[in-house]
Amino acid sequence: MSSSVLKAKLEGFIDILFIVMRERNRKHQNNPELFQTEQWKITIGLQKISGLYCFQSDRINFISWLYIFLFTSSFMTALGIRLVMEIGVNTEIVIENILAELFMIVIIFKLGISVLQRKSFKSICTKITEHWRMINNLEELKIMTKNMNNVHVIAKVYALWCFFGMEFFLAMPVGYPLLDYVIPMENRTRVMAFPCYVEYGLDPEKYYYPLMAQGFFGSLGYVAVFAAFDLSYMMLTSYVIGLFALAKHRISKVNAIMQAIEAHQLALAYVNELEDNYNKAWFVSLVINVTTIGGAYVVILVKNTPEEIFRYSAMLIGAFIHFYFIFLPGQKIINASEEVFDACYATNWYNLSNKSKYLLKVIMTRSLRASYLTGGKMFSLSMDTYCRMLKTSLSCVTLLKRILEL
Repeated sequence: MSSSVLKAKLEGFIDILFIVMRERNRKHQNNPELFQTEQWKITIGLQKISGLYCFQSDRINFISWLYIFLFTSSFMTALGIRLVMEIGVNTEIVIENILAELFMIVIIFKLGISVLQRKSFKSICTKITEHWRMINNLEELKIMTKNMNNVHVIAKVYALWCFFGMEFFLAMPVGYPLLDYVIPMENRTRVMAFPCYVEYGLDPEKYYYPLMAQGFFGSLGYVAVFAAFDLSYMMLTSYVIGLFALAKHRISKVNAIMQAIEAHQLALAYVNELEDNYNKAWFVSLVINVTTIGGAYVVILVKNTPEEIFRYSAMLIGAFIHFYFIFLPGQKIINASEEVFDACYATNWYNLSNKSKYLLKVIMTRSLRASYLTGGKMFSLSMDTYCRMLKTSLSCVTLLKRILEL
């Protein structure tokens, strides 16, 4: 046997061994290929910090869960004690502490949903990574990547807004004395204060810095959960929107109707899975958001210092922004699913075979009913609902103002 034949067989054996090892690694890897892309970098990083990454070991996730739960529960306890102490004494403090408690409830609820439905989240993530790996057409890969790139930019802005917004809200009371040089007050000076009214049973002046350090350190965990949960929702919906775009692209190609149906059915299936995983969390978050907007507006009305008015105005704007980023992906899914019908209508259907025409009718019939996500099966996540909820939240102001007047 010649050396060239032996060399060819050896190379063939190495190639087969490489393929087998790659498949073995693919099945057992803890960081699927899709989640290693630049578009998922921020989302996966925050999920790992907060223990929400479903492909991370349970031991590491448990440490993150314990850290977040301990800090959250201790802060909620301190808020609750002070809230009870101020009932019938200072309504303003009661309202502020209720708003803070509601925010903590959202954090606990998002963490709880992620832990209890971890297998479900892992299932959908595994499915989309398998689909991503099977895309071998460069044009189709660009379509899917384009949608994720668009959301990646939003993810950067959202993550920065969450962290800087929260830390600014907490840190601003520390810098109150500096404002005396800019906006001096008559007959008194500003002192450093806590960002919220809490009761730890300690001397607040003596232990001011340790308590503030505890608040800052704990807030990193709160924000990580808050942002990671929302960003994973945005990125997963962007993948579904990409599938709808892929279905439209295949419809425009006369010989790819069957592949278009596969992409469309896959998109519809993922919408249902996203609905099952997220609808409860969004119902609780949005109800609390409505209350927070109304409560923050009332707090602004009763505050008499410019720094506190500014701080709670920023909080009010933050609630509006959070609202927007929840409803925007839902509206995009509605638009993308409806655009599939337009793509069917615009294609050269008269050049198709009878079988292909029938298949095209199937897609068109299903596309007449838009796909959408909901909040607790109670309302759709759309910009129309967004506007109506803003009106509802502002109507809460009247009720809260009357409570203050009692």
